[in-house]
Amino acid sequence: MPKLGEPAWDYVDRAIINAWGELCEQRCPDCGRPLYLHKTQTPADYHVATLTCPAAQQLDIFKARETRRNQPTYEKARQVGRNLDAGVTYLTFTQSEGVPVFDWPLP
Repeated sequence: MPKLGEPAWDYVDRAIINAWGELCEQRCPDCGRPLYLHKTQTPADYHVATLTCPAAQQLDIFKARETRRNQPTYEKARQVGRNLDAGVTYLTFTQSEGVPVFDWPLP
């Protein structure tokens, strides 16, 4: 804690914040990867995976049953307000990165 009259931030604090800002400016705003990778990679270098939340999907199934409408096609389901993408998160990865792994602890 700074003493009275001392600046709240010293030169090390400012250097860290400046470096963080520069790092953020050098990252793609869409995927978060370093921008320099985009100069050498093409869309073919990326793979797509999905992470599906079964709870969100079950909610959507419940809503569909409540409306008593069972539409067989994707477009008809959308027309009655069903979200067939409920609970689906799309992820991209390169061969060198591998499939994303989520290792945070569950509550």
